[in-house]
Amino acid sequence: GRHIGMEICRRLHSNPQGAWILQKQWWPQTSKPMNMGLFLISIPGTAYQVQSYYPSRSYTEEELNQFIP
Repeated sequence: GRHIGMEICRRLHSNPQGAWILQKQWWPQTSKPMNMGLFLISIPGTAYQVQSYYPSRSYTEEELNQFIP
């Protein structure tokens, strides 16, 4: 497949306001992998980035991207 970390960094480089990507991930108390939205954003004035996960069974990447300011 694809390397999620490299892909999300590539997307963040082209959109400094933040980037979403969907991945399949095991989550506690689930019987199968579920869609997980991964959001990455840079902290202005630093070399750091913050990421957050959002369990999502219904959102697409396009819908998640609508939440980026």
